[in-house]
Amino acid sequence: MTRLTFNFIIWAGLFSILCSSNTYAQSKGKIVGKVIEETSGTPLIGANVIILNTSQGASADLQGNYTISGVQPGNYQISVSYLGYEEIVLNVTVQANQVIVVDFLLKESAQNLRGVTVYGQLTRGQAKALNEQKNAPNIKNVVSSEQFQLFPDRNAAETVARIPGVSISYDQGEGELVQIRGIGPQYNSLTVNGQRIPAPDPDLGRAVGLDLLNQDLMENIVVTKALTPDIDGDAIGGNINFQMKQAPDEGVVVINAGAGYNDQHSYFNEYGKDIIKLSGYAGKRFFDKKLGILFAASYYKTNRGSLLKELEYDDIMAGHIFAQHSNDYDVLRERTGLNLNTEYKFNQFNRIYLNMNHNRYFDKEIRRLNEWIIDDEEETKETRNRVEDQFLTNAMFGGNHNFNGITLDYTISWIKAKEEMPARTYFRFQRDFDFSGYTNDEIKEFSPNTKFTQEDVLTLNRIRVDDNLKEDEDIAGMVNIEIPYYLADEKSTFKFGGKYLNKDAKYTARRLQLRDFPEEHTVGEAEFGFIDVIADPNDTGYLGAERAEYLDQSDDNYDASESVWAAYGMTTLNLSEKFTILAGLRFENTNNKYKTLATESANHEQSDASYSNLLPSIHLTYRFNDRMNLRFAYSSGIARPDYAALVPYEFRDDDSREISKGNPDLKPTTSNNLDLMFERYTSYLGLFSAGIYYKKMTDIILNSTHTETLPFEGGSQVYEVTMPVNGDNDATIYGFEIALNQRLNFLNVPFLDYFSIYANYTYTKAEIEVNGRNLPLGYSPENIVNFALMYDNPKIGLSFVISNNFRDDILRSVGDDQYTDSYFKQEYHLDLSVKQKITKHLSAFLQLNNLTDQEERQIYGKPSADYAKLQQWAKFGSYGTLGIALKL
Repeated sequence: MTRLTFNFIIWAGLFSILCSSNTYAQSKGKIVGKVIEETSGTPLIGANVIILNTSQGASADLQGNYTISGVQPGNYQISVSYLGYEEIVLNVTVQANQVIVVDFLLKESAQNLRGVTVYGQLTRGQAKALNEQKNAPNIKNVVSSEQFQLFPDRNAAETVARIPGVSISYDQGEGELVQIRGIGPQYNSLTVNGQRIPAPDPDLGRAVGLDLLNQDLMENIVVTKALTPDIDGDAIGGNINFQMKQAPDEGVVVINAGAGYNDQHSYFNEYGKDIIKLSGYAGKRFFDKKLGILFAASYYKTNRGSLLKELEYDDIMAGHIFAQHSNDYDVLRERTGLNLNTEYKFNQFNRIYLNMNHNRYFDKEIRRLNEWIIDDEEETKETRNRVEDQFLTNAMFGGNHNFNGITLDYTISWIKAKEEMPARTYFRFQRDFDFSGYTNDEIKEFSPNTKFTQEDVLTLNRIRVDDNLKEDEDIAGMVNIEIPYYLADEKSTFKFGGKYLNKDAKYTARRLQLRDFPEEHTVGEAEFGFIDVIADPNDTGYLGAERAEYLDQSDDNYDASESVWAAYGMTTLNLSEKFTILAGLRFENTNNKYKTLATESANHEQSDASYSNLLPSIHLTYRFNDRMNLRFAYSSGIARPDYAALVPYEFRDDDSREISKGNPDLKPTTSNNLDLMFERYTSYLGLFSAGIYYKKMTDIILNSTHTETLPFEGGSQVYEVTMPVNGDNDATIYGFEIALNQRLNFLNVPFLDYFSIYANYTYTKAEIEVNGRNLPLGYSPENIVNFALMYDNPKIGLSFVISNNFRDDILRSVGDDQYTDSYFKQEYHLDLSVKQKITKHLSAFLQLNNLTDQEERQIYGKPSADYAKLQQWAKFGSYGTLGIALKL
């Protein structure tokens, strides 16, 4: 598809609006209004508003507004329904070319003999999430802010880990990377208000760590597991969209403040053990409620300490080690978030908005490393002081317009992710060490605070300073048009649109190494030097160093640009009140221009490659009744290659006859997906769902080695060439998930009126053939379990959540054989959150995390096998926060 064709589709759609909008609305009226909760005054997003005995209706938007266009003049009954709330039916009279305003105030349903009718914050959040999920045209899960603010989660990753089919990996005991249905983080997409998040970490490829995002700024989190054509196609596992808080309909001020304590594992504790948590938002509407403004801010600081021990084996079967590495970490982490949302409503049918968001993740770390190398009879101590400073900044301008039932929305956006790692400084000390008096098992127990009987001190012999910068920036524009039509007296819609995205990504790294210091610097046993000291990467004479050199670290450096043109068309076809088909096709064309910045590369030419993908999908929904759905979906998706794999570098070693190179002609990994899901909702705000899924991934990217005969010194020479390629073997993923979300008031037992359970289980089998062996797909747990017991009693203002999370073993890396494959062992986390209302506007809260003091264990070989050996373990400790929340 050319750009000319793309432009034709968009302009043809705009022309159709101009030609059809007047015809569609001729001699007809409109019904507009708002659906809000009577108790709290909050909008009920997704409430169903229908004209009885017709096929016409609408769903309430994020502000609770709805619009029903093209209504024939006459008398009608209009109904509004929302799971967990009483249905309301009103009589209305529609006149030609007139707008009728009908607002609804919904009350909580009285569901037991004692007439419990008022919902607490947690229950209200459940209602919002379940209604949006029930009414969606595809398979998705929704978590509202009322829910995740009461769960004991510290960042967005830990929140989405509660959702069926989602698991996470941790960094320093905090959630970081997300896997969806056994698919690793590089195969999923993360978006903010629908805007793809670029990748700031150069070590993660296109994957994004969610420890960067402040969940206090979010209104909803939506996990889409079966893509529709209007969603970007680069999401094989699924898409996680973080919807930021928006301007409220009424004025609001919320302030949260808390402090806490880390019961950490660290022998030295440089930064302390305190936690500080501050957040708040304020919003109001002006000029007859046309202009809405909301500002939100969040700050979270935690001082964490951990221990990590790694073992290296010379005889892995016998368990005999030749080296032991012990690490003691002091970590100071700060997350800062700012969000500004502005919206201007011209009228009920036209609005424009400007959203701006900024997140900063500041990670300052002291690593004290002790290494004992038995064969070399040597002990090394190294103090590494480093700052990892990540930024995510974005701005989005957009609009929503309704032309007599035909809708137009558009966005223009800019987003930039950056990671600065300036002057990461390593101070290394060494001494000879006599291991003759120690057994292998005793050496395994050495730690950074161990004191020995040997008298020699360790002497500084090297300083290394790394200076790294990664930048990833996107500019994008998108337009969507939706046109209603009628088939068999049922209202359906046709939607089409397009998107353009331009990406610029760059990574640079350099290293200064210093040796031969005129003054001797030493440390003793259980001591480390130069704590929290950062050297200047431009100071070649630091500490009087007599040998200074810049080591070439440019092998991975690159400068890249990508452009993506996308267009789609889809129809939502309502064949009856019970049966809906959503079907469509998405086209994406990707152009890459990559250039290596490596000084030693034999190739410095810029690559110019492109590929196109057609991504069909179909979603079938059959509604047995208003509370029971059966869904089937076929969808397709892609995962673009990591940046580093596309760089056209070439490193040639004539002595060893080896060549390593990138591959700018890589194709994306593709996947065809099948889903079948049954959902049953209850009036008690309950949900039971069960589903099965299947994915087949092709063109998976892996490293391959082959031989080539190349010219050499007037003759030829055979080289061993290693490069990333699209593999021939497919990966197959299949599994099932079960979820139960149920309030217990239906049991009619007074004690249980305010209790509910939130539980889900996911089984995934994800396999791929590697070097003749069938192995699990990386970062794919076979079993995931969540179970939470929740209590929400608005009469006494008390709510609490006891949350349990289990994740099975996951393969981290593939070794030469089954004995050297590396796995993360299964983990179980227990967390607690309590909130007590003190006055109408003031509440107190308590969060306790990792109450099981779960360790992270890395194992050589399948952890359940007899031959499995400990590779490394890490301990992080429990932690908690106590605070107050003020809402005006």
